[in-house]
Amino acid sequence: MTVDQIGHHYYLLAQQNKWEEIIDTYYDDEVESIEPSNSKSQPYTKGKPNVKAKAVHFTSMIEEFYSGYTTQPVIAGNLFSVGMGMDIKMKGAGRMNFDEICIFTVRNGKIIREEFIMNWSDGDGHDYHADEGQ
Repeated sequence: MTVDQIGHHYYLLAQQNKWEEIIDTYYDDEVESIEPSNSKSQPYTKGKPNVKAKAVHFTSMIEEFYSGYTTQPVIAGNLFSVGMGMDIKMKGAGRMNFDEICIFTVRNGKIIREEFIMNWSDGDGHDYHADEGQ
């Protein structure tokens, strides 16, 4: 598959919250996942099973889902990116909003790297940015 096709399918599946299907279908076995340094997730994860486990864990921590979005992909060579955001209530952490740019690198028809750059705010009106303290 081409980068454009993968980006388009990613977008379509993201609209349906089919995150596990995205990983199972389009991620390379040795995929790398990079989170912001102040993220509550591990900053670096390698391997499809580990990246999938991280996604499943994140989903399991959502107590309430109010809204979300994913933008159409932007393609640049072997990269594509999407904008993404959610208004959610996390277990034990309250309601939060976040917006992020997700950048994906594709090689041989598979996603080999994902990287997230995000801003978020908590229910108390505190804003956090990709590399600021929480």
